[in-house]
Amino acid sequence: MWAPSPDSNGPYHDVNVFWRGFGDFAWCTDTQSWGVLSLGPDGPNGEQLGLSLEWLYYNQYGSTRNQQDYNATVQNVDGFKSCTGDPNYIWLEGTDGVASAFYRAGDKARGDYFHGQVARVASPNGGVIHTFNESGPGQVAWPYNWRYNSVASTAWHYFSSQGVNPFAPNYTIFADVNRDCAVNIFDMSEVGIAYGTSQGQPGWNGKADFDRNGRINILDLATVGLNFGKTC
Repeated sequence: MWAPSPDSNGPYHDVNVFWRGFGDFAWCTDTQSWGVLSLGPDGPNGEQLGLSLEWLYYNQYGSTRNQQDYNATVQNVDGFKSCTGDPNYIWLEGTDGVASAFYRAGDKARGDYFHGQVARVASPNGGVIHTFNESGPGQVAWPYNWRYNSVASTAWHYFSSQGVNPFAPNYTIFADVNRDCAVNIFDMSEVGIAYGTSQGQPGWNGKADFDRNGRINILDLATVGLNFGKTC
């Protein structure tokens, strides 16, 4: 499903993206995020699968990314719709799926950013709606404006908040500091080197901050210990 060159999967597909299906040339969000979540940012033969997230991230490349106002107070929510041919709207399940994929690729900053965008419209009870656009509340032109809490959106919001990769449920990606698909002495060493630092200080290593509290401490060291020996 991976297209590393202009003619990889026919003349209609972009470069460095996952296509949706054989003979299906749609460019969609979750094929990019799920591809990285299931396979990682680097393929078994050196494929740069993480470039699919770069395709999603940069609007000028014509991806599914866009911004929509949720209401008069919450404006310019930055996220993703399902596929490039759709009208503009924000799909919350897909947006937090992209956040999870950035975490899987080791890009905490972008993961935090898109997870935070979804959090801006989360319900007080913790639920997350399905989709919205700027045409107002209610069911308008399903699925582009469906402002009702959704199982999938809520689940992906939880997954990305906890560092859970549902494609590898027994593997804690945040405990793998060097992202080599194994939690071992090398990860323990990297936490040890950064131990006691806070975000912005010399020696800071954001990948070792598993609970994302801006400090590398005994809790992060314990996370490696609890997951020691696990592999992808």
